[in-house]
Amino acid sequence: AIERSHIENALTHSEAEYRLLFERNPYPMWVYDDRTLRILAANDPAIAHYGYSRAQFLLMKVDDLVAAPPPNDAALPDAGKHLRHRRKDGSVILVDIAVFPTSFGGSPAQLALVNDVTEREAMARNISERDQMLSLLMDSTAEAIYGVDLNGKCIFANNACVRLLGYSGATELLGHDMHDLVHYKHEDGRLYLTHECPTQSSLLSGVNRHVDGEVLWRKDGTALPIEYWTYPIRRNDKISGAMVTFL
Repeated sequence: AIERSHIENALTHSEAEYRLLFERNPYPMWVYDDRTLRILAANDPAIAHYGYSRAQFLLMKVDDLVAAPPPNDAALPDAGKHLRHRRKDGSVILVDIAVFPTSFGGSPAQLALVNDVTEREAMARNISERDQMLSLLMDSTAEAIYGVDLNGKCIFANNACVRLLGYSGATELLGHDMHDLVHYKHEDGRLYLTHECPTQSSLLSGVNRHVDGEVLWRKDGTALPIEYWTYPIRRNDKISGAMVTFL
């Protein structure tokens, strides 16, 4: 009898700890019936985040929170790998849910831990749209543009750059040392040493450079007479690369 009392006390203490973790977890959590999907318990963050009262929440099934797929012109795009949930006010959120087996009242149940990723996904979409717009603007200019990192490796190149240098796509330039690839010798055949290159000078000094009367070398080995400008790229007040434009 004493041993059984100790076991019951331990179970009671364990359940109290789990209840405390459930209630104090900052993420929305609920427990639902394994068979009927009815929500059996929900913590305060779930109640606050979804906007339902506790009584309303406990009358719902997990499926009741799922929002219908959006029309093509909806502001919130298809969830992709995320789930779409609808809050009481009608707003749709994107969520990731981790589910763990548990028991509730002696019956099999599932514990759901919810992470709202709506803002994160919106930010990612905005960054993607901004990058697409910048790429579109760069590719719409007749001026050739490419960028290099601190090691002189190509990190971007617009369509005009690719076309003038005789390549089929930017992928043929990306990751390559642009000086070694297109600026490695003078028009008279003398080697153009890296430390003499104005782009390298901009990387080291942070000063804009303008050069006229030089050549770049196309993919087919022919010379391309150019005028070019080199501008250091700064990030957090530190030089992280350089942008080169040429005509």
